[in-house]
Amino acid sequence: MNSPLPKNHPMTHLRQVREFAESQADTPECHPELRSALAWLVAGVDRYEEAAGSGMKLDHVLGLACGPGETPWWTKEANWRRDNALRAFCERLPGNLGIAAQAEAIIAAVKRERRQSKPDATSLAIADAARFGTIPLSKKRLRAILEMK
Repeated sequence: MNSPLPKNHPMTHLRQVREFAESQADTPECHPELRSALAWLVAGVDRYEEAAGSGMKLDHVLGLACGPGETPWWTKEANWRRDNALRAFCERLPGNLGIAAQAEAIIAAVKRERRQSKPDATSLAIADAARFGTIPLSKKRLRAILEMK
């Protein structure tokens, strides 16, 4: 039986994704990790359809919601990207600088980037890191980021 929802309704699309995931997970070509991810998605959509009427939200059934005081996944992801960009910036620094000197170089580059009207390679690298989140200006915090490789 067809759904009463229009073809362009988000739930119609979600059901189509679930059906596709089910069909792909059953193929012998499907990689085991992908099969596991597809099974997770199918189970989550099924739980959502069962519980949506009682107020359950999709992010909760998929395990994406965070509890009180927890850092949201998107913030963790942005910080991870920012931290990787900062470490990549330090890899391009001349010489064999220690962690403390690298942290100082980041702070100096951030301050220089804020003052410049015409970007150079250093300020562009810092701006690349900054697009993922605020760059901490604490030497202690920067050292902790740089030590996590």
